[in-house]
Amino acid sequence: MSGGEPSDIFTSRGIAADVRDARGYRRYAAKATAAVLKIEPRFYPHRGWLRQALTVPGWLMPKYAPMPEHPVFGAAPIAQLRPDAPVFPEWYGHDHDGMRHLAASDTSLADRAGVCFCGIKHNGVPRRRRGPRASEPAEYWAAKRWRAARLDAWEQRPLADRALHEAKVCEVEQVVHEGRPVTRVVPSGHIVDRAGEYLIDGHLRYCEAGEVVIPTKGPHRHVKRAKYLFSPGEGAKRLDTHPSVRAAGYAAPEGLFVWCIEGTLKLDSIVSAGWPGVETGSVTLWRIQGEDYEAEWNPEASVFEGGTLYYDELADFAERYLRGVPTAVVCDSDWYLNHRVREQTEAAAALLEENGVPAIACAPPEGEFLYRHPVTDWPVHAKQGIDDYLAGLPQRERHDSFLDLLVREHTPDEAPGLENAVARASLAGVRADAAATLRKLLCALGEIATSDGLVPYKRAWLSNRIGRAPRNVDNARDRAVELGLMRLITEPERIATDTGWRTKPGILLLERDLVRPRTATTLRDWLNQRLHG
Repeated sequence: MSGGEPSDIFTSRGIAADVRDARGYRRYAAKATAAVLKIEPRFYPHRGWLRQALTVPGWLMPKYAPMPEHPVFGAAPIAQLRPDAPVFPEWYGHDHDGMRHLAASDTSLADRAGVCFCGIKHNGVPRRRRGPRASEPAEYWAAKRWRAARLDAWEQRPLADRALHEAKVCEVEQVVHEGRPVTRVVPSGHIVDRAGEYLIDGHLRYCEAGEVVIPTKGPHRHVKRAKYLFSPGEGAKRLDTHPSVRAAGYAAPEGLFVWCIEGTLKLDSIVSAGWPGVETGSVTLWRIQGEDYEAEWNPEASVFEGGTLYYDELADFAERYLRGVPTAVVCDSDWYLNHRVREQTEAAAALLEENGVPAIACAPPEGEFLYRHPVTDWPVHAKQGIDDYLAGLPQRERHDSFLDLLVREHTPDEAPGLENAVARASLAGVRADAAATLRKLLCALGEIATSDGLVPYKRAWLSNRIGRAPRNVDNARDRAVELGLMRLITEPERIATDTGWRTKPGILLLERDLVRPRTATTLRDWLNQRLHG
């Protein structure tokens, strides 16, 4: 199956030729539906999805079940597609000018007889839907105000959230323009042409790092595309390994096993550096759980025997191969400032610990400095994955340098500003019991906040964590906001999905000295401590 010249995705990611060949990556051409189905017939029920996925050439990435004799997880995971350019452009339009749409929530509408600034009098929360494909922009904008809701219900976000929003919608990359390197800030809301160039009003725009090129007034659009494709359904939530690792029985001769939580190519770069491991497709695809089944693994006989085990591929794999084996859970370098990546990676390590596996979350160092975050004023660096990190090193150094990945563990010390914050509350007349609740809340938030102080406000989780009723947690948060200890950056958002409503938590920004300090060490230090005490 051919598809033009192979792209450089392997050498640029530090993947050795023998590792690439052993996995069996297959090149496909654009619109080669029949050829792809011949290799992966399990795509057949999703032929419509497949035709859209094959609009550009790319690579088919086979997956391998870590436990092929398992009664539930024995079948190989469905192969993944990696097109040469992002596909499936879905886009939606909105504006974020700081207004709210309901007269009940925006008193300035009273003088307008309740008529919103968008020109409509709303009896309920206005809703938006994802627009048509990127090929239909004119039709979308013509009908923008009148489309019925399908996915998200929303009220306009406040101005503070606008700045946070603008800080996240750019992709930043280094390019060479007119013979000199510049940083191109790419608005995700604009169309990509066939050559993969990002267009703004039909022209390329280059700018220095940090220059905002996102429209902040009036309606604009955002485009979401995908470059790593799983077929529809639950098939993405599976463990994958490399054939050579499976053939070796998941042996860790140097005392370290690796769980790469960010994808197949990254695992193969780790294997190319000489470390055994498994992978999951992304930081959100590792909770592989379901119904009970009748079986129990007997390690002495190497068979499953009668009994009830939970339908959990990761727990079963850990039980069979990783118990007592130090394991590194590896994510991308953006875990410093992306609370979701950090939470998921640390939760994955905690799950291994619960199953008798000594585990640690780690990541490569950050890339070069790009700009300062417009909300937190924290320095933002280019994201670096483990494949980027290893590929940037000489081949002979990659194995040993893998142990230089960064581990960030909490120090035993409390946040430096914690006691001062509690004292400020007492001076402001806060009762002793309320001050104690405030202290517990600040401790919990400071522990899970990112380096720049951003933290999601998950009321139910916080209530359980600090042992206080939800209303008391809310009261403590409100006191902290009044005292200037934190501010609300993003309002909670109620989102409609195919399975019902869910609430996206609001984001708080803590004072910097309320973030619990972490010590940056290396995977090498952690492993030496585990192996040698």
